[in-house]
Formats: sequence, structure tokens, C-alpha cells
Amino acid sequence: MKCFLLAMAVSIGAMASAVNLITNGSFENPVVSAPFSTVVAGSPTITGWTVAGTSVDIVSQTFNPTYPARDGVQCIDLAGSPGPGRISQSFATVVNQQYIFGWSGSSNGSSQTMEVFLNGNLLFSFNVPSQGTWTDYSWAFTATSTTSSIGFGSPVAGN
Repeated sequence: MKCFLLAMAVSIGAMASAVNLITNGSFENPVVSAPFSTVVAGSPTITGWTVAGTSVDIVSQTFNPTYPARDGVQCIDLAGSPGPGRISQSFATVVNQQYIFGWSGSSNGSSQTMEVFLNGNLLFSFNVPSQGTWTDYSWAFTATSTTSSIGFGSPVAGN
């Protein structure tokens, strides 16, 4: 999964350039030296992200080429081992400014359910396509606080 967030500032007649506010959106840090590495809830292992639930797995296509990353060489398996897990990241926002966050989703196997959270609240859940088929998604929101958070989770135990 790759995640990015764009702050969109709109002025009359022109749109300001977009800025990515998400740290480590393609989950390249830390570098995994095995097919995958399990990160348990509460661990600070994934730069910029908080892990909740049971666990998530950082998956490396360097060691597991049958599971391609969308961007870079690593991605997150939200189902974890033993899972299921959830990741979130907080970032500074400007009250009443509109933001667009986007991400790519695929499953580790057949199509599975993915959950998307804004400020800790479930926005929606949906099925992502099967392994190797990445689909891009986006969602717009207006900030109501000087800090916002996005999150992604899986209700699925196991891969």
C-alpha cells in the first residue's frame, strides 16, 4: 500500500502546488531484510506510522517478488501475522482547509476488506482487488482541527 496526502490550497483563478504531508508513504523505512517483518501494535518500527490492533507486516518485494509493491520495494500487509492490524499517521492541518488523501490498495491473495479512518473514525470499508492488482483511491475532507490523522486497517485475521 502506498499512501499520500495532498494539501490543496485554492486561490481565485489558480491552484497552489500540492504538498505531500505524509511521512514514509511507501513504507520504505525501515528496510526489511526478509520476505516480511511483523510489526506489533505499539511498536515505533515504521517511521511516521502508529500501529494498532494486533500487528501488520512490512512486505519486501526484494525477497518476495510475487508480491509487488505499488511504489518502491515495500508495502504493508494490514492483516499482519497473526493480525489484524491498523496503521495511522497524524499531521498538521489548517482549520477549514480542504485536503485530499490518496492511497493504493491490493490484497495479499484474493480480494479482502480494507478500512479507512479519518481522525480515528471509520469512513468506510471496501474490498481491494486481488494480489498484484493495485487500485488508486482518494478522499477529500475539510480540516476541523490543527491536527488530523488518517488510518488504514484490516478486519481480516491472517493473510
